Amino acid sequence: AFNGFGSKGSSQIPYFADALVAYLFENKALPSETLPSRFQSSQPSGNAPWKATEVAKNRVLRNIHPGDIAIDATAGNGHDTAWLAQAVGDSGHVYAFDIQKQAIANTRDRLSNADLTQRVTLLEKGHEHLNASVPEVCHGNVAAIVFNLGYLPGSDKSVITRSDSTLAALNQGLQLLKPHGILSVTVYPAHAGGGDETELVLQWAKALPPTKFEIEIVKHPRGSKTSPFPLFVSAL
Repeated sequence: AFNGFGSKGSSQIPYFADALVAYLFENKALPSETLPSRFQSSQPSGNAPWKATEVAKNRVLRNIHPGDIAIDATAGNGHDTAWLAQAVGDSGHVYAFDIQKQAIANTRDRLSNADLTQRVTLLEKGHEHLNASVPEVCHGNVAAIVFNLGYLPGSDKSVITRSDSTLAALNQGLQLLKPHGILSVTVYPAHAGGGDETELVLQWAKALPPTKFEIEIVKHPRGSKTSPFPLFVSAL
């Protein structure tokens, strides 16, 4: 049922009905003019600006409960690792990966300051080693996996995530998710190498079977093509 179109219904409903069918059966993204985000200002008066990592955090937190298993596939400076550790509680656990020694050190310090160290296993490895490094008992039981691509803030910007290892990690991540678990990927189209990686990640997500996974792409509310944005893959 399509309601509320008024006198424009005869011209608009066929277009939106076609878009809805394409979304449901062909896994195509809904047109931006159909999304609630079109009513959201990028910088509402008195509020913080729209931030891709905050959108990702808020969405993922809806899927995590005390006792859950979670993975931070790109530990960086430990921000995502910390809020994941807080969400899983004392009875849960987080596995955090990063290939850079400085990132692991920064994350360890952040966890120590927040008294969260016991909830996290830090792994100085690339995220393409997810399956081999996460205990087998956790396979198929992970509630959330978070990827925040790009480079380590405050470090060498030439050291970035690479599409080959990223795609390998994403595919492994799908095998680790439990039913209704969520995989979050924040991509960065603007930095060197980021545009190609973003395009490949989008192609990967859109090719996933819609009978097994639900895809959600949240672009910047002002439609900026260079701004970071998150996408989510939920296991059905």
